[in-house]
Amino acid sequence: MHIESDSVQDYLNKIPDNFKDVVTETRKGLVNSLQKGFVETIRWGMISYEVPLDISGPTYNSQPLNFVGLAAQKHHCSLYLMAIYADPDRYARLEKAYRDVNLKPNLGKSCIRFKKLEEIPLDAILDLLSAISVDEFLHLIKVQRTR
Repeated sequence: MHIESDSVQDYLNKIPDNFKDVVTETRKGLVNSLQKGFVETIRWGMISYEVPLDISGPTYNSQPLNFVGLAAQKHHCSLYLMAIYADPDRYARLEKAYRDVNLKPNLGKSCIRFKKLEEIPLDAILDLLSAISVDEFLHLIKVQRTR
C-alpha cells in the first residue's frame, strides 16, 4: 500500500484506522528523540527523516539521505533504520533489545515490520537513534560506501 500525500499531516490523515495510533506514537517518539539537523518530510511514500542535500552534499541518486523512514503498509507498519543497519554494533544492540523483552523481530535488511507497538522495543530503538548525530550518520554512510 502506498499512501499518496504531500505533507506529513496529510500522510497521517490517510493512514488506515488500524495503524493510525501506532504510526502517530512512533512518529512522536522520533520527533522527540532525533538530534537536530534531520528534516521530517514525505519521501518514498512514507514519513522520512533525512539529511538535506545542502548538508550531505551530492548523493548517488540526487536524493537526501534517509536516516529513518516510517510507513503504514497494507498489513503492517515499517520502520526503516538505515543508520542502525549501517552500524554492526548498533544492529547487534537492536537484536539484543528484542531478546531483552522476549520479542521475536520481524526484520528485513534495514526495516522492522510491526502491527502493534508491543511488538517492538520502541524505547531502545529511540535510544539508539537519539545517539546518532547528522555528522556521525554521514560518517557511517561514507564508511559503508568504501566497503
